[in-house]
Amino acid sequence: MTETLVPIAICVVLPALVVWLTSRAKINKTNKDTEVFIEAIKHSNDGIDTDTLIRMLARPVRPARTPRDILYLRLLRGAIFTFSGLAIFIITPIIDYGINPCMKVCIFIAAALSTAIGLGYLITYRVSRKNITDEKK
Repeated sequence: MTETLVPIAICVVLPALVVWLTSRAKINKTNKDTEVFIEAIKHSNDGIDTDTLIRMLARPVRPARTPRDILYLRLLRGAIFTFSGLAIFIITPIIDYGINPCMKVCIFIAAALSTAIGLGYLITYRVSRKNITDEKK
């Protein structure tokens, strides 16, 4: 019984709980901001500048990423995916204690996918790097 409950808890309940918690936090933040805005509008005759208040409570805007930042992010993701896939390829045969063949195939497929995604990012990095250096000239 516990053999089925643990995967169900990890694969179904945990992601649903994370989604519920994050959406609940966003809703609470929006409700609090709304209450503050309503109170500020009610007391706007007291010298409170509502425009300034709205700007202060607004969520900060992330600065736009430059092409160079995007390029380095591709390099980082490519390195992480490639090295993690290669590490799984290397470690799986070494730690072969009681892994059934079906699970071993699934692990190798996951490693192959990770390596392929990483190599795709690295190829994209190399091609994009040439284009960015051409634009700078």
